[in-house]
Amino acid sequence: MRLNRKSGDIGLAGMSVVKTTAFCKLLRPFLGLSPDLLRAFDRDNGLPWAEDPTNASDSFERGRLRASLTDEKIEDAFRQTLLYGAKRRAAEEETAAFYRSSVTLAPQGYALLDADSFQNPSDAAFRGIGEVFRVVGRRDYAPDIAKLIERAQAASFGGATAGGCRIAPCAKRKMIVWQERAAVPARKSVAGLTDFFWNGFLFTASAPLPDGAETGALDCPFRSDFLIPKRVIPVLPSVFENEKLFIVPHLGYKRSQISCQAAFAPTYPLITEAEWTPPFCFLRSI
Repeated sequence: MRLNRKSGDIGLAGMSVVKTTAFCKLLRPFLGLSPDLLRAFDRDNGLPWAEDPTNASDSFERGRLRASLTDEKIEDAFRQTLLYGAKRRAAEEETAAFYRSSVTLAPQGYALLDADSFQNPSDAAFRGIGEVFRVVGRRDYAPDIAKLIERAQAASFGGATAGGCRIAPCAKRKMIVWQERAAVPARKSVAGLTDFFWNGFLFTASAPLPDGAETGALDCPFRSDFLIPKRVIPVLPSVFENEKLFIVPHLGYKRSQISCQAAFAPTYPLITEAEWTPPFCFLRSI
């Protein structure tokens, strides 16, 4: 299926064995084991299992494909995923190294990148910059940034918009990437809550928030001693009470005894260390 869609090496590696999210790690340690082997193990140990009926349905492409392939072709496809999996692992290591050397993701939800990484970027830098835009823009997938990178290479580059983000040059040979205001979701009622999630931030309040409480973007300039770029301040997560500013966690502002923290927790964060791969996921059978 992915060959037909002309996927690259990373896509052809198939499903990831490990997937990190904001709140957990998804582990799929049995991807390298055949379904027949798993069913036999379950039978021998009296364990129930569930079969996805759509896998055998001709209403779906994967079902039709399974029905048309021989065991030899399926085995060959599996072996190919192992080869592409090794390539993906190498790519993940290179991209993780790029994050560590060239990217700073701030707890306020913006990122700083080395401006030099936009000049003749390596494959890892190209992927990494796209992933930064995905995370800062709170998107499921990285946007197409090829034209943006080309524009950013010019000495006259003053800024641009892509994937729900703004990017602009800043001090110390850096590029700053922050969420554009138009991409920030609408306010959300949080009355009576102490823990809630909004726009990639996990909020934790010291007491239930009052009636009329909503969370949303600050939406105004704010003088503060905190070293936060001015252009980021209007999109900082805030809490309002009956339309009046109540708490701005990242600026230390609060209008009552209730305090609140807002941790940036994108659903799929940047991974600064390549994901662990267990040795047995490279085995078809044991």
